[in-house]
Amino acid sequence: EIEESLRSLNLGHKKLYTEITNRKSFDQSHKTNQKKVLWSVLIINLVFFILEMSYGLVSKSMGLIADSLDMLADSFVYAISLIAVGKSLIYKKAIAKIAGYFQIVLALIGLGEVIRRIIYPVEFPNYLTMIIISIFALIGKRDHATVLHACKTVDNLTFTDKQFRKYVEDLSQKLTL
Repeated sequence: EIEESLRSLNLGHKKLYTEITNRKSFDQSHKTNQKKVLWSVLIINLVFFILEMSYGLVSKSMGLIADSLDMLADSFVYAISLIAVGKSLIYKKAIAKIAGYFQIVLALIGLGEVIRRIIYPVEFPNYLTMIIISIFALIGKRDHATVLHACKTVDNLTFTDKQFRKYVEDLSQKLTL
């Protein structure tokens, strides 16, 4: 049925191989993995948002506050992405548009704070606190980017490389025993 639909498009389709499997569903494990990854990076981002915002306010650092708003925007994107997992492309595009608007709102809040500080100057921020918290935030950003990249790489290899897929399935079986 699928092959006939592809043939009717006259785009020169070519079947690469046929594989027999006992699996009943192909999307559920991928959906579950995506949700686990999204929850992980959401928690990392929320923790660092709270950390940066708290210390940004205490140390009067606009840099930490701005970066915390970026972390909040990322957290919002991951949170609504959890809703979009397994949904249609149209639904995912609508979610992405909402996330974009939210990021614009956060950017305007940050801009408003900068303007307020220009009009009503504040004392110089505590640079030592800024540096320490910035280092922690950098580690947090690097960690969640690494998690996302690794999961995407494994997903791609599992989809394209039969030998790698077999390795992952064997490993998964051993881990569930």
